[in-house]
Amino acid sequence: MNPFKRSLVVLFALVLAVWAGPAAAQEGEAPAADPEMEAMMAAMAPGPQHAMLGSMAGSWTFTMTFWMEPGAPPETATGTAERTMAFDGRVLEERVSSDIMGMPFQGLGHTGYDNVTGEWWSTWMDNMSTGLIVMKGTVDEETHTATWEGEMSDPMSGGRTPMKMVMRHEGPDKEVSEFYGPNPAGGGEMVKTMEMVYERQQ
Repeated sequence: MNPFKRSLVVLFALVLAVWAGPAAAQEGEAPAADPEMEAMMAAMAPGPQHAMLGSMAGSWTFTMTFWMEPGAPPETATGTAERTMAFDGRVLEERVSSDIMGMPFQGLGHTGYDNVTGEWWSTWMDNMSTGLIVMKGTVDEETHTATWEGEMSDPMSGGRTPMKMVMRHEGPDKEVSEFYGPNPAGGGEMVKTMEMVYERQQ
């Protein structure tokens, strides 16, 4: 179904629910089920995965440690992250502010779960790039760990380069995110490039 038709189906489903529901109740009949409309309504309804994202909303501070190259002394920075749920609890929005090596840093991220494909997705943009990072993820609820993989723009090659992020939830008020990228020395190995420790502010 093309996006335009899908939007019309959703709109029609909402109108039908408002108009037909009371009428059917008065007549003692249930409105006829439409599989396509039911599928659309299920696709747009927030579920337990979105509730999980909602538990991450709030005000956070973080400490960032990053390495300009493998084996180099680490650089550090601190900052804040404001997380809110957008679109009536469907998407987690994160706005980050920091100062990195004397330069102000601002970032904007969105994280969601696609009911249709069963995929976790995440996007990121900031003022130190003109590109967009898009990642897909998996969540291990037993270990409270999320693993994300995607690509980012590489100014050296002019193309795209792979990246990976592993986020561990160490309780409701602490998160540790580790970032990995290709080893500059080559060989296809992924090396740790950055770590961020988040703590929720009470």
